[in-house]
Amino acid sequence: MNKQKLIPVALIASVIILISSAAFFITRSKNNTSNLPTPTPVPRLLEIPENEKPVISIIPTSDGYWLNLEITNIPQYISQIEYDLTYTAIDEDFEIEKGVGGTIEEVADNSFTRKILLGTESCTNGCKYKYDTGVNGGNLYLTLITNDNQVVDLQYPFTLLSAADFKKAQQIELKDFIINAQPSDTGFYLLVLNPSNTYSLFSSGSGKGKLTSTSPESEKEDKLLLTGDYLLK
Repeated sequence: MNKQKLIPVALIASVIILISSAAFFITRSKNNTSNLPTPTPVPRLLEIPENEKPVISIIPTSDGYWLNLEITNIPQYISQIEYDLTYTAIDEDFEIEKGVGGTIEEVADNSFTRKILLGTESCTNGCKYKYDTGVNGGNLYLTLITNDNQVVDLQYPFTLLSAADFKKAQQIELKDFIINAQPSDTGFYLLVLNPSNTYSLFSSGSGKGKLTSTSPESEKEDKLLLTGDYLLK
């Protein structure tokens, strides 16, 4: 009699234990989920009209060791700009990629200028510079951050070439665009591709020379100078 009564009691006890265990794990799972950190929203990318995109100039110095970066036409709703300039250089016969970056937290008069060193700098006891060699081009990346934390990413590929090599090759090239010309000055030239698909040529010198042709064909307002904007037809 006693044994027959113990069997259903054991079964009931087992069921109670199983239900209690399941309730414990469900409650624990809910608590763990509620304690998880809330993911930070990723700012969505913003497209801006062509006429509101910043205008840049990258003018090399006569020795090719520095680049004078100027950004103008910065919209008033842009509160911060992050820039990253990457380029290839030769170090002990190896081609390596290097980069220089920074953040512009205050934009005055909708413009910004900065002198960028293609190399390394040590100013512990007077500034000393180690200049990179074999630099022939790279990319400038701009990240524009708006007042409401949206972002705009822009890219500017460029080619850097000495006037001597320009004269020798009688051309400067970037991607599929070629300027056939004969420069008459010395120093360095830099050809950059803008997001608007317009090419701009900058020089450390006068920028004077004889322009023969471009491939593909392009339009240029001032044909007396090699420097300036080239609009693809």
